[in-house]
Amino acid sequence: MNLMERIENCEFECEAGNLKDCEDWIELKERVSQYKNLAMGRKVSKKGLNLIKDFEGLRLEAYQCAAGVWTIGYGHTYKVKKGDKITKEKAEVLLRNDLGFTENKIEELVKVPINQNQFDALVSLAFNIGAGAFNTSTLLRKLNAGDYEGAAAEFPKWRKAKGVVLEGLVKRREKEQALFKEVANGDNR
Repeated sequence: MNLMERIENCEFECEAGNLKDCEDWIELKERVSQYKNLAMGRKVSKKGLNLIKDFEGLRLEAYQCAAGVWTIGYGHTYKVKKGDKITKEKAEVLLRNDLGFTENKIEELVKVPINQNQFDALVSLAFNIGAGAFNTSTLLRKLNAGDYEGAAAEFPKWRKAKGVVLEGLVKRREKEQALFKEVANGDNR
């Protein structure tokens, strides 16, 4: 049995209640995921990471976000339920893993050249709205058509949760839009 099969088997056993302590396999699985992500494409910069952290905020106890989704850490939603608690260290690991997925999706979906600031802005947006919504967005369609200005103009449209405009989302989209338009390392795209 290879390492990934062992991890999947441990996950099954843990969910079935057959293991006393699931923390060891969870940590192992997260480390494997981190190493796999390191081998893949582009990564969000420190500037982009700070933008995401600032807007997501750190919550060590599960809460329901404005969209009604159970959330913990820095915007982590997978298998979160009421009453869950984590440490700051665990929140950092979850964020890195979640961002790895989002970074890979941006790399996969964006077909035109983008600079680091544009990449960071897109990761922040997709992390917040979800890869599915990003995939079907007018923003992505315009960007892939080479309409960088048109794509930038789409950021403010993603300001609602459950049909209600949220001031936090308005501010986040303004920051993402500004970052998307910002020249990076002499790149004037």
